[in-house]
Amino acid sequence: MQTTITQAGPADYELDLSAPAGELAPRLDAALRKQRGRVQLRGFRPGKAPVDLVRKMYGQSLAYEIAETLVQEAFDREVAGNPSYRLIGRPALTRMDYDGTGDLAATIRFGVRPEITLAPLAGTKLTRLAHEVTDVEIEAEIERLRTRLATEEPAPEGHALAPTDAATIDLRPLDAETNLPLAEGGEQDAAIILDDPNLQTPLRDALIGKTAGSTFRVELGHDDAHGEHEGAHTHAFEVTVKQARTRTVPEADDAFATRISKERFHAMDDLRADIRRDVEASWEKRQRDYLESQFIETLVGQNPVPVPQSAVDLFLDSFVASVAERSEGKLPENFDEAGFRENSRDEAERQARWMLIRDALVERYALTVETEDLDGYFATQATEGIEPAFLRKFYEASPRVMEQLEQRLLSEKLFARLADEVAFEDRSFEDVQADLAARRG
Repeated sequence: MQTTITQAGPADYELDLSAPAGELAPRLDAALRKQRGRVQLRGFRPGKAPVDLVRKMYGQSLAYEIAETLVQEAFDREVAGNPSYRLIGRPALTRMDYDGTGDLAATIRFGVRPEITLAPLAGTKLTRLAHEVTDVEIEAEIERLRTRLATEEPAPEGHALAPTDAATIDLRPLDAETNLPLAEGGEQDAAIILDDPNLQTPLRDALIGKTAGSTFRVELGHDDAHGEHEGAHTHAFEVTVKQARTRTVPEADDAFATRISKERFHAMDDLRADIRRDVEASWEKRQRDYLESQFIETLVGQNPVPVPQSAVDLFLDSFVASVAERSEGKLPENFDEAGFRENSRDEAERQARWMLIRDALVERYALTVETEDLDGYFATQATEGIEPAFLRKFYEASPRVMEQLEQRLLSEKLFARLADEVAFEDRSFEDVQADLAARRG
């Protein structure tokens, strides 16, 4: 067998293999004799079927198995066992020519980790979200929780909807030319709460004061992208109030604290303190996520690292697997996997590039996850009734889950290390949101 390795791209290689038919014939003959001893055909004693008949029935499949074995052996010997190739992803068999009669010709494409020289981060300035949790935010969260426990009752006849009421409505789009309701589209029996912050303001304002049986028309924003800003694209709808309901929201007292916390707390002050901790933790995560996204965007933009196809395929495979997981473990009917992979290629390449950069940085800084890192994580995640030791056993029982946790902790260490190399500008969340909106046009 002859093998040749050629470079097919900055981080992609191909292993070409060839072998003459005479070299493979003994293996194929041995496989056919073994198969003959197992096969039982009508009219022949067990193991006595003619070799030519066995060859006709099983020759091609046996030949392919032999070729696969030879190709794998060659790859293990020439590539996997060669320390100069730092493999990444799965090798792909792109050509296999062998039917049991002619010569063997095969090609395996494989990717390697490229040599990476990273641009320095020194002098880079990133934005850090600055936010101090206020009492107003805490009270708003308490109001949200109170709303969650609100009870509803049918409103008395003639009741005018108030800003805190609820309603069931039909929403029918109007034809732009005739101004008549269209037969299709809109929503039927839509249950809404008037003080829901996601309810469009024109619809909320129009509903206030209406009674069950009322019909009116309103202009509503086309979708979330248009919003309610000046000049937004709107459509006309006919709204019918089918039912009005009054809502009773519980008082923010100690009984409410006991109920909403499922008896974890029995006083509103304790509930407020817990809510504050949660809100602060949420903001800390938002700040951390935003900072990490800037690091990734900056490093990927500054370092056009070549990405092997095998690394891109790793992420495309994970994207497809995610679609299957969301559909009860299998891809939806008529799912265009080829089209999905093509449309997702740029994002897969971006994530693969970041993976290579991240791994290079982890190696540069010699970062590792130590036992005390895991102990610290399990200690912070333990809750009442669940000990850190139990959490550790849970993670250790699933090597994949433990690997994901270790990679997460490793990333946290990396971002903390990178933070030492850059400068920061503190800006409010509102200012950052305004800048993002301006960029989107």
